Amino acid sequence: MTKHPTTRRSTIAVLLSCLSLGVGNVRAQLPDFSRATTLRLSSVEEIAAEFSAVPCNNDDRLAAAIALFEKLGAPRREINLDKLGVAENIVVTLPGTAAHARTEQVVIGAHYDKVSAGCGAFDNWTGMVAIGHMYRTIKSLKPSKTIVFVGFGKEENGLVGSRAMVDQIVTFDTDQRRRAETLPRRRSSPLGGS
Repeated sequence: MTKHPTTRRSTIAVLLSCLSLGVGNVRAQLPDFSRATTLRLSSVEEIAAEFSAVPCNNDDRLAAAIALFEKLGAPRREINLDKLGVAENIVVTLPGTAAHARTEQVVIGAHYDKVSAGCGAFDNWTGMVAIGHMYRTIKSLKPSKTIVFVGFGKEENGLVGSRAMVDQIVTFDTDQRRRAETLPRRRSSPLGGS
């Protein structure tokens, strides 16, 4: 298979433009492709191979999703399992490089569970394969924003995993605001002033 650097650059540029969420100057957020950057883009064959053994039992899918992230380069120590009520979400975080990376995060998710009928290859093993391969590509780019990849659990039971994660984020944000409101306010003056 012939590799086309221009096509790869265009593909990555489109992907990164989507990740920038339109904040600021998109061109300034893209990597400098003129420097030697090793990008790992998945081939159609590699992606197709992930469907040769789709786990058809819901009890096997959590372990299979974790194994997929490991296969695509996520160290086991960086794969977290967030137990939120009855849902177990797989969370793999790529820390951003910018000073604002802790507060500006992009979440990319899919669910790993399936309905009882069928094998769940389309709904939603395709999503898990997609975010796994996105992880492998994006990790070599050193993004400025923190990218959080999430495999949601119990989504076929009413979006349980994703709602639990959103509730956790909202609770954390609300708690942070409450703490900030209780801190003593400082009077400030321009630099050099009194």
